[in-house]
Amino acid sequence: MLGDVEYCRRYYFDRKTAGYVYLLDEALGVGRGRVGPGLAVVAAIQAVIGPSYRAARDALK
Repeated sequence: MLGDVEYCRRYYFDRKTAGYVYLLDEALGVGRGRVGPGLAVVAAIQAVIGPSYRAARDALK
């Protein structure tokens, strides 16, 4: 529905946690396995006004 969005990001070492993080993901509020806020809104609208939840799921794939 929204298409693929590609962006580049850098992998940074966090000295406090001694792990690696993507700062862009943290700034956008998008993590591994999470859905972006824009897509969540579209999914909710599709589920409410669409003919069925299954049709909304298929449209969002």
